[in-house]
Amino acid sequence: MPALIVNADDFGLHPDIDKGIVLAIDNGIVNSISVVECHLNVNLLHQLMEKDVLVGAHIMLVEMKWLTETYYFRNWQAFMRSVILTGKPTATEIEAEVRCQIQELLKRNIPLSHIDSHQHVHAFPTVWNVFVKVGEQYAIPRIRWSHAPSWKMLRRSVGG
Repeated sequence: MPALIVNADDFGLHPDIDKGIVLAIDNGIVNSISVVECHLNVNLLHQLMEKDVLVGAHIMLVEMKWLTETYYFRNWQAFMRSVILTGKPTATEIEAEVRCQIQELLKRNIPLSHIDSHQHVHAFPTVWNVFVKVGEQYAIPRIRWSHAPSWKMLRRSVGG
């Protein structure tokens, strides 16, 4: 395990993002990535893993149709508004989706060093509790946490 972990997320979301991440890895800037299951270049990912790059699951609960339900939330605000005002998705539905995305990565022989989420929706209690439960059950050692130095900063930037 490296003394300092520098992570880049959104790997697999778009080929241009992947190119930037690979460049950062090749230049020794990044040593950990969070991968999106949906458009993943598995061959490229396995090449990066051979360079001892840590790999985590970047769970997509926003900006992408869910694999398990018909949900689509355009951003973290829409997601949270729905959770608070309608109770949907429920914690059970969120858990099923998180499990599904993790299982898709594990089926591709991708060992996971951590989990996190797109637009940091795992910072919200309902999702956080799901991440803790699922992370423990899959023996994923870490949940990546983005630190905001103040509540003002957090309110402004929780979505990434």
